[in-house]
Amino acid sequence: MKRKIVKLLYRSFDSELNPDEKEKLDQALRGSEELRMEKDRILAQRRAIAGGAASSFSPFFTERVMSKIESLDQKKNGVESFYETLLFMFRRFAIIGAAIGLLLLIYNLQTGDILSADDILYASDLTFEKILDLPLF
Repeated sequence: MKRKIVKLLYRSFDSELNPDEKEKLDQALRGSEELRMEKDRILAQRRAIAGGAASSFSPFFTERVMSKIESLDQKKNGVESFYETLLFMFRRFAIIGAAIGLLLLIYNLQTGDILSADDILYASDLTFEKILDLPLF
């Protein structure tokens, strides 16, 4: 098969050929069994593709796909649920802890005479070594 004739054959499926090209293609088809088999193969492929595309994308295809994606987002495994619960609880405790710290700071500022960081935070003069030397019982 000549390459020009094969290109002409492929082009004949998608656009109109002028009369000279149509006559050339018809002559080539009459004279070549291989070219006729190629034409039949191309027709079979085009029918298979055309038939498969129509049934795979039925109405509301987009909505079905999006609903499946959304349902996957809603289903979470145990680890994700545990993590979200911890995060939720940490935020609550962090807010409560910050409020308690602020109240202690305000109380210490009102009752203390000196505004040093040690007095405000009730820091004692214990060092790490003194804490280690304290009796356990």
